[in-house]
Amino acid sequence: MTGPEGALELAHAEDAWTRADWEKATAAVLRKSRRMSEEDADSLVWDKLTRRTLDGLDITPLGTPSSLEGLATAGRPARAGDWDVRSLVEAGPEKQLNEAALVDLDGGVTSLWLQLDAGADLATLLEGVLLDLAPVALDAADPLAAAQAFLEHAGDTDLATGTNLGAPATADDETLSNDDLIAERYAGIRPAPGYPACPDHTEKLTLWNLMDVEASTGISLTESMAMWPGASVSGVYYSHPDSQYFVVGRLGRDQVAAYAERKGWSLQEAEKWLSPNLGYDPDD
Repeated sequence: MTGPEGALELAHAEDAWTRADWEKATAAVLRKSRRMSEEDADSLVWDKLTRRTLDGLDITPLGTPSSLEGLATAGRPARAGDWDVRSLVEAGPEKQLNEAALVDLDGGVTSLWLQLDAGADLATLLEGVLLDLAPVALDAADPLAAAQAFLEHAGDTDLATGTNLGAPATADDETLSNDDLIAERYAGIRPAPGYPACPDHTEKLTLWNLMDVEASTGISLTESMAMWPGASVSGVYYSHPDSQYFVVGRLGRDQVAAYAERKGWSLQEAEKWLSPNLGYDPDD
């Protein structure tokens, strides 16, 4: 091994990185955590990472900059594709967990895996966490309630890419084509309005209004709620390996009446759209 006196040189047959390479890589991390701006020079990392002792001595993170002159190392600065350092935040006292998570994020962690008890205080747990920079993966006994609470806490924040509101936090990312999605080659289910799990065809209107489907895709709905062109598909995707399809059984008159009230329909309108699932004769 060779290199400046007192320094360790990490030899590698394929690549070598200079002090400038390491400064650039470190500066990228500090910019992501907003400890450096885009205008700051990469060399400013030494000042940002230097800590001063009580007796006034400046301690730099890797000895001194001069000890790295002429030193070539191998490894971290260049990577193929994205990388992620995820910290597991297990269920417990939210204030203590928040303090630990902020320390991890300040030290280089790039995302959080939250294991949540029912009723966890997300506002306290995520206080100070920059949700537009740090992806969060939720792991909860009640995924829907946890996802709703998280979104309420996040408000209008543009969530970081990689934020996961319910799929397993250790799952590999899926990269699927449109054909793969249509063939349902994914971990989850796609219940669709008008089918056994959701027999009310008019719920397609909810999807069309939420996503402005006709304007963005050209797919329209007929009066009977059929999609045009006829080869079109729609549905609600639930990305979880334990999700399963189910069938809505026969409905009693009281159930249909309650559904009609929630939809703002008359009983007759609800019976029309739910006729295949009625467990009684509407004329009786």
